[in-house]
Amino acid sequence: MNKGVLQQFFRSLARRLSDNRTFFILLLAASTAWVIKAPLNRLLSNPQDKNSFLQLAIFLLAFICCALIFSVCAWFGKRFSSRVSHGKPINTTLNIAPDTRLVSILVILVGGITAILLVNQVLPKIDIQNRTFITPKIIPTMDPVGNDFRTGLYEPPHMLLADQPIYYLNEDGSNLTQYPPLLNLLFMPYQLFSEDTAYLVHVILLFVANLACLALAAHWAKDFLFPLTGFEARTQTLFAWLLFLVMAAFTLTGYPFLFSVERGNYDILALFFAMLAVNSLIYHPNRIWLQVILLSIAVHLKIYPAALFVLLLFKHGKKMILPALAVNVAFLLALGPANALTFLRIIRQNVATGFTWVGNHSGFSFAT
Repeated sequence: MNKGVLQQFFRSLARRLSDNRTFFILLLAASTAWVIKAPLNRLLSNPQDKNSFLQLAIFLLAFICCALIFSVCAWFGKRFSSRVSHGKPINTTLNIAPDTRLVSILVILVGGITAILLVNQVLPKIDIQNRTFITPKIIPTMDPVGNDFRTGLYEPPHMLLADQPIYYLNEDGSNLTQYPPLLNLLFMPYQLFSEDTAYLVHVILLFVANLACLALAAHWAKDFLFPLTGFEARTQTLFAWLLFLVMAAFTLTGYPFLFSVERGNYDILALFFAMLAVNSLIYHPNRIWLQVILLSIAVHLKIYPAALFVLLLFKHGKKMILPALAVNVAFLLALGPANALTFLRIIRQNVATGFTWVGNHSGFSFAT
């Protein structure tokens, strides 16, 4: 008897969940609860309390309340509509041009994103009870600002110009720099400025490089993705610009960019050269030497763009091997064979010993 009742209950529940009206109410309730969970956490619990179970309970409470409210509103709407005489059915599809419909969608999308940012990023920082503004701790800071830039990109070229060795490996494993020789030549122009001025120039370069990468991505989307939508060329261009602006807003206010500014990291430059190589592969596929040079610069900045050599190998086959070897060997020997060999010894030492510091943001450091 009980088993039959339970089966009937679950069947009824599954039938209700499969109903479009019920599914929409639950989805709307979950979305609303997710938006208001941060203010509710501050209102109903201690801001210093990071109890995940309490936060989950608050979210579930908000979800249930929102679901009940929306269900009651839907019930009243249904009852009210049944009492009203129905004439011609309401057209639920806007009879507007595709371009205008796209603009409407984008306005709704941008408005929703900005509302979410207001509710989750701005309002929770205001402590009304204590009449204070909670300063957001976005990134862990180190002094001096731009420490990685100063020690890794400015000091070694400065010593190199002073005819001092920059590649050495002491018995205890300590060394000055573990960056490839090419980097010292690429960042040598910073020596035209003082250390602080060079850091500010570097920050501007990081800013421009981020925008350039986003511009390339928007350009690719305009040429290869948006034509599939069937919109006019002018609308596709508008969509590309909007994509660029929205992503720029997210990028330039996000943790990765702010962290790169605080430390002076140059990962975005590696991405920029890698994207230039891919861009050349797309629009000028026969320029094999240019593609190899650009991608090799990216690899000597950071090793992970090396995976993109698979694209060049797929496109050019064996013809890519000789340019790749020639360019990378030349970059490795940019400061002479002795420095190149010492650099390889340093890399071998670092790989063998490892370095587990949470500040370098590696997954292994966080795990250990």
